[in-house]
Amino acid sequence: METVVIKLSKIKIALLISGSVLFVLAGIWIFMIADEQTRRSPIILKTAGIAAILFFGVCFIYGIIKLFDSKPGLIIDDKGITDNSSGVAAGFIPWQDIIRFTTTQVQSTRFLLIYTLNPESYLEGKNSLKKKMMRLNYKMYGTPFSISSNSLQFKFDDLEKLLQSRLENYKSDLNK
Repeated sequence: METVVIKLSKIKIALLISGSVLFVLAGIWIFMIADEQTRRSPIILKTAGIAAILFFGVCFIYGIIKLFDSKPGLIIDDKGITDNSSGVAAGFIPWQDIIRFTTTQVQSTRFLLIYTLNPESYLEGKNSLKKKMMRLNYKMYGTPFSISSNSLQFKFDDLEKLLQSRLENYKSDLNK
């Protein structure tokens, strides 16, 4: 099998950083004007402002880290998949552990879910934030692993076809 190396899209990551800055600023603004509002509860507004600052602040930090990350976003070879595409990237997953791929969508973003034989074993050794995020994915989708093409120089449909094809090839080679 030919090795496919998919780079991170620095343009998409720069857009993520820009959007994150705007939403952090919006969160700060909401927090600051909360006490002046008469139509909405200041507590709700302050909570929304803090939530925006925290969430998009994390997105900003992730974006900065990925902007200077020289590793490929995804490597697909005869051994398996090496995922470095997100803040909760799976790392290396061998073909022998992969059961199937499915697609799900959250608002306008599509994700490729990767179901494995022993997902819990991949959570070992991860930092606490990454482990929590992966466990949340596990509870919601039945797998801690998901890949989006949002930070990759690759279209989602092409990625889905490539990974499905490679998994089918691996399984058919086993049956020979």
